[in-house]
Amino acid sequence: MSKRILYFQYGAGIDGSGGSLLKILRAADGQNLLPLVVLHGSGPLADQLQKMEIAVDIAPSINLFGNDSGFSFPWWHRSYWSAFLRYGATIRTAQALIKKHKPDLIHINNLPLVPVAIAARQAGIPVILHVREYPLHGCLGLRRKLVTRMVQKSVDLIIGICQAGLDAGRFRGVKQNVIYNWISWARNPCEDPCFARKTLGFSKDESVLLFMGGESSIKGGDWLLHALSRLPSNRAWKLIWLGSLMKSHYWRDRKYKKRLTRLMKQRASRILRIDESCDVTPYLRACDFLVAPHRIPHFANPVVEAAWYGCPSIMTNDAVGRELIEDGHTGLLFRSGDVVDLSVKMESLIMRPEWCRQLGQAAQRRSFEIFNEERNISQLLLAYEHLLNPSTRGGRTCP
Repeated sequence: MSKRILYFQYGAGIDGSGGSLLKILRAADGQNLLPLVVLHGSGPLADQLQKMEIAVDIAPSINLFGNDSGFSFPWWHRSYWSAFLRYGATIRTAQALIKKHKPDLIHINNLPLVPVAIAARQAGIPVILHVREYPLHGCLGLRRKLVTRMVQKSVDLIIGICQAGLDAGRFRGVKQNVIYNWISWARNPCEDPCFARKTLGFSKDESVLLFMGGESSIKGGDWLLHALSRLPSNRAWKLIWLGSLMKSHYWRDRKYKKRLTRLMKQRASRILRIDESCDVTPYLRACDFLVAPHRIPHFANPVVEAAWYGCPSIMTNDAVGRELIEDGHTGLLFRSGDVVDLSVKMESLIMRPEWCRQLGQAAQRRSFEIFNEERNISQLLLAYEHLLNPSTRGGRTCP
């Protein structure tokens, strides 16, 4: 008899956690598992799941309760207090859904949905919590304490997409396992990059830099723009700036966007800006290196994707950066907030293209080994098997 797994997913898109969920569900097909998915709202992900003939429940009363790089607000913002006010509704909705679907296992695909684990624990159902967002300390620490308490009391296994995220969470006393985000083997990273460069209008002698952070303040686009002003003017280089326009939540975001606009106007001749959502593959093939100057630590999918295409990255020297990049071997790290150091690292790759290619080749080899979709999803399915077996569920170790 098939085991029923109930997934809770907040985002409605098919990128990020939604895209990872789709890959998990495709891999689980034929594994004697029956997936059921609860979404906060309709959208591309719901449409794709229905095409796959997977049962979907839309539950708008399932709300976020997090304090992390993806879903965090200052104490004075209305969304901060909304999380507390809707906390009970999330648990009650989860209780009703669990009673309806009678799952054998619950997989919570986002850390801010952790209140669902309380309902699962009350029903005696094992819980996997996928920590994709980087936990933060917060203003007063109240959210952090509540999230940590919920995890420690109600979760059977935590899966982190990087070790740094698990360390930041400090979820002591709960079984934990790192399963890195993965890149699909279906992509072909070996196609000729010269064709992509020519198609986009870059000459073979130009150094092409790539930034995929858009206007999100945590991505550090202003650091990058300040560092660009220090690059040598006698060297041909261009920056591809990818990212959709961001909706401002409060005045700090609007102020940041104005600063970005002013800085970009000063360097308009050197920047190719792509605002709309698009296939990033041609840009990954065309660039010489990626720049990821993150202000707040979080798992950088663009760094993993760039490595897959043999493109090294320059990343902030924080806990996540040190985990994703071997400094001087698969990419370069710069001191957080130090635009002089960032410009020096960028200039070193521009002026030494052969070394840049060597870093990219090393990054690609490491990407094939660590961010392998087939291997990493098989680890997740093994974790399912472990928790669905009553004789192994209570142990202190997990594969």
